[in-house]
Amino acid sequence: MSPPVFRIIIVGGGIAGFAAAIALRGPNRHITVLEQSSLNKEIGALISFQPNASRIIQSNWGLDSQNARPMVDEGFRIYNTDGELINAIPLLAKKVYEADRLLFHRRDLHDNLKHHATSAFPSRDGNPVEVRIASKVVKCDVLSGVVTLESGEELSADLIVGADGMQCDAQICLARRTTRTSYANRIVSISFDGPGRQAEVYGITVLVPDEQMNEDPNAKQSWVAEGDLKKIRQSFSEFPAWVTSIFKYEITNTPLKD
Repeated sequence: MSPPVFRIIIVGGGIAGFAAAIALRGPNRHITVLEQSSLNKEIGALISFQPNASRIIQSNWGLDSQNARPMVDEGFRIYNTDGELINAIPLLAKKVYEADRLLFHRRDLHDNLKHHATSAFPSRDGNPVEVRIASKVVKCDVLSGVVTLESGEELSADLIVGADGMQCDAQICLARRTTRTSYANRIVSISFDGPGRQAEVYGITVLVPDEQMNEDPNAKQSWVAEGDLKKIRQSFSEFPAWVTSIFKYEITNTPLKD
């Protein structure tokens, strides 16, 4: 007599959700990913994979990350506001850690992980993951292993994984939320993260204190919230024109929390 199927529900169909789905795939397991969006698409900035993470997806999971068009991060250069080079730090990740630090566009990485999670591969154990879109979780009962959707439907599982973002609804249900303080307290800086998508796009990150953005700390936050260019320009008013001239394109606003 075969053992009962081990049921897993993953709340959130983003990068974290599909990474968890791939890691948890195995014989006699049924994995369901619940995504509140009806599109299940990523947008937004570049994302970096440190060598330990890139080694896992390439060597341990056998993912062909080249389909996600990564760029190898070869090092850092630090300049002052006058454009003078202060320091150069080469990255020797491949030599030291047997893997590179990789830069992905979030959409490309998400599509690649989703493909591997939901597809059948001879080299991968377990059945393909089931994805349910437009399935917003509003309640988790951790003792009985039941999640309740906004529609009122209840789903049961042996394991529930909360992977639905920075202010996730699953986290509210699974554990008491603690107050998160701002990571970017008094920093005003800009980071040119490097090219992505085989140099089709270029990632830029700016850090400003929360009080300069005047954001509602209780508002729903996400990686794809629309940013305010006027506030960004005010925060960098003392920076040279070669820096501030880039602040004319659409930006996303993401609070950094500890």
